[in-house]
Order: sequence, then C-alpha cells, then structure tokens
Amino acid sequence: MRYYGVPVQTKVQANKLILSGDEISAKNIIKAANKKKRYYNLEIETKIFLKKMEEVRGILPDGAGIRRINEYLIKKKAIDGMLGTYSKKAVYFDSTKRQYLTVTSNATLSPTTNITLASWFQITASGQQFFLNKALTTGQKAYHLGMISGKVWLLLSQDGTSNTQVKDYRSTANFNTGASVFLCGTFDNGTAKLYANGTELTVGAGLTKTTDFAITTLKAGTNALVSGWDGSTGYGTLTTGSNYMLSRTISQAEVTYLYNSGLGRSYLEILAFRPDILVSMISYWPLNESNGTRRDWHGTNHFSQVGTPFNTTGIVEEMI
Repeated sequence: MRYYGVPVQTKVQANKLILSGDEISAKNIIKAANKKKRYYNLEIETKIFLKKMEEVRGILPDGAGIRRINEYLIKKKAIDGMLGTYSKKAVYFDSTKRQYLTVTSNATLSPTTNITLASWFQITASGQQFFLNKALTTGQKAYHLGMISGKVWLLLSQDGTSNTQVKDYRSTANFNTGASVFLCGTFDNGTAKLYANGTELTVGAGLTKTTDFAITTLKAGTNALVSGWDGSTGYGTLTTGSNYMLSRTISQAEVTYLYNSGLGRSYLEILAFRPDILVSMISYWPLNESNGTRRDWHGTNHFSQVGTPFNTTGIVEEMI
C-alpha cells in the first residue's frame, strides 16, 4: 500500500495524530496532501481500524485478519463515501416527516429457502415499524422484520400464494422502551426462528405464533426492500443501524457472537475475526452516513433515501 504522493512529513504527522486519538485530523491532512484524491489512504484507514479494535475490544486480529481488512479496503477504495470520518452512527426516522430508505427489488434480495434478517434498533413508538421489509404491497409480501404494537415481529410468505399462507411470529414482551435491541429472524427450509438480544424466543418463552402455516419456499415478490417505513404512509419513528441479510440461516452460536453482550460487531471486525459468518451474506448496511445514499458494505444493494432521514448516535461501533 502507498500514500499516493503524500509527503513523508505529512505521513509522520498523520501517524502521531492517530496515536493521540485524533483520527479525523489524520484523515483530513492526508486528503489535503493527496495528489490523487480519488483514492482512500489505505494505510491510514487500516491503522485507525487496528487502534479502534484495541481500544474497543482489547484485541487485535492476526496476520490473516489484517490481510483481509487490507484486501477489503483495496476493493472498496474507489467507492466514494464507503468509508467516512464517522463511526458510531445510525439513521434516525422522525415521525413528523415522511422518511424511509429503499432498494429496488432484485434477485439478490429474494432468497427462496434460507434467509437471515438482522437489525439493531432503538424505538419508543407503538405502531408498525419496518426495519427490513419486502412486504409492502398486498399479494407481493415476501418477508418482514420489524415491530407491531411494541412487539418485535417476523413475517414470511409462501411462494405461489396471495399472502394467505404465512408465518407470523411476534414477541409477547414489548421492545419499544428506547433500549438498544438486536433482532434476528431466520428461515431454514420451513423452520423459522426469532431472536431478541441473542436469545431465541419460543412459544411459552417469549413468542406468539399468530399464524404458522407450512412454508417451503419464500415468496420473491416485486416489492422494493425498505427500512424506516411505518406500514402506512412512511412516517416511521426509530433509530436503526448495522442491519444485514444472508441467504443462509445463522446458528444460535453465531447470533450470540453477533449480539456480543449488547455491543454488536462491526463489519470489519467480523471480517477480521470471523469471516465464516460472512459466507452467503447478501448485504450489510451500517446506515451511518450523514445523508444521501446509505451504502451496502458487503454487496451492491445501496439504500436510496426518501425524505431526509438523518444520522444520530448509533449502537454498533463500526471503527472506521
């Protein structure tokens, strides 16, 4: 990796700033001195990540983990906005304004037999709130991870039906207290599960199955994937970030690892230490940009915004 024409004295100054904890200033002086501004300075980004990892987790990845980080940054360096001068941020939807995020329907967003949907959120509203939803239009409902009347909610539809054959699982407890919650829904060839804060909710232990039809194949549907919608007009009320989707069913052990006792795991941390979890990942959305496009750090399903949702203090420390 190179500094792309940045003077030696500037590199030394940037390294001192990183050691002092002023990562933003380090990035700014490198950008100012960089003769090829379309490139990210990969060495600076990697050093910042490693310093953050040591501060936040008290551990560092091995050589293979660092190489994976470097390869990822090289791959993503030319995508404007992929890496920013922020870290612990999330997107906030204000109920007084029509705001939500959307991605056009495509084949990658329509797994048929296995899926994992996961979202970190904070909420106090009691109505419907959609965290990851491909189920807006009647007759085209595919999957939904969100909340209804304070209960966390997973809905899945059988392919070939007009949404008459669905699994509709809801928690018995309310989760609209404003506390940070890690919600995860999975489907594995007919078996659906719902987890809240690392714990599987089961009937008699936190779960109600409103309907539980036999489903073998998930409906693809033509709906866009949305986040922040309220189920009616688009006036959502929630904070959400570090959301992701996989075309496989993650295990209880993986759910526990990702929950991390309420701290969560950043994308680069998973890449450095547990790349096996990223197998069959479709998309990972930190949702920590200040405005505009919300980038997919793993795939190409970037969210466009409707209205002007803004960023706020987040839940998971993305570390870069």
